[in-house]
Amino acid sequence: MIFLDFDGVLNPFPFDPNPFTSESPWTDFTAHTVSLPANSGYVRQFVVNVSQTAADALWEASNGAITWHTTWNEDNFANRFISPLFGWSSLFRAPHLPYVKHGWWKLEALQQLDEESGLPDRFVWIDDDLKGEQEAWDWCESRGGLPLSPVSNVGLTEQHLDEIGYYYEN
Repeated sequence: MIFLDFDGVLNPFPFDPNPFTSESPWTDFTAHTVSLPANSGYVRQFVVNVSQTAADALWEASNGAITWHTTWNEDNFANRFISPLFGWSSLFRAPHLPYVKHGWWKLEALQQLDEESGLPDRFVWIDDDLKGEQEAWDWCESRGGLPLSPVSNVGLTEQHLDEIGYYYEN
């Protein structure tokens, strides 16, 4: 099972479209404009830059066991607007808890999920913000998980995929 953030992982930002200066190993990035409905009736537009090769490699590394763990879970935006970009059907979503009283909402969401239904013995948590959340990193490792924190403007790399493969093989 992989708990997956989107921005900074499969959507590097700020995005560098120049293949000569970009640090990303993927060369097939495609820009997509995603229009999200807002409560006010207006539409918010975001440009996301995604690599189908990176998404396919992650899907294969996870054997299709991916759970969205992203702010895009609000109103099911990840499944409604992001999954279709990769040809993925609706994925399970971790709870979206943007208004926690203390700590990081993503950690509290996984802890809640663990308490309610239990997490698998082996899981991967990929989030570009993990490197700045020591409590979350430590909790993930204490549960036997593999925390990975890509550089935001690079996103997922082949090294991350190798780490996932090694983790699941051993």
